Amino acid sequence: MYFIPSSPPPPPPPPRIQLLSGASTMVLKVRCMRTLAALLIGFVACFAQAAAQDPVSIPDAALRHCIEQALGKSAGASITEEEMAGIVYLDCYRSAVSSLAGLEHALGLSSASLGGNAISDLTPLAGLTSLNSLYIDNNAISDLTPLAGLTSLTSLHAT
Repeated sequence: MYFIPSSPPPPPPPPRIQLLSGASTMVLKVRCMRTLAALLIGFVACFAQAAAQDPVSIPDAALRHCIEQALGKSAGASITEEEMAGIVYLDCYRSAVSSLAGLEHALGLSSASLGGNAISDLTPLAGLTSLNSLYIDNNAISDLTPLAGLTSLTSLHAT
């Protein structure tokens, strides 16, 4: 009787490493860049949408009331940046408004009637480049320089 010793199994072959040619490497890099770009765009879009849903602070109760009326919102309802940007016309004539803080978010505003109030600072209007008609007569305004960059402003009523 012959005894044949069993031999251990052979070791697995080493993994094959395939070197990519210059063109294949470039294709791989382009695919990675596209994937990263898509992720970045998605992140930015998500962040921008979340920012547009952020509530806007409007400290002046009279201005807030005018904006709520323009938007058809109930008193005290949250007002977002997106909603503010959609306001095209605002009528706050003789409404006891003293501060325009918060109105800087009304980026689509083209006409505003703000006469007969106690407004003294026009700084919140400085970035409203869509504004073409502005009524600010009978207020406590002494400085019109915040309006200097409003190139679309074609009608200004101020006394």
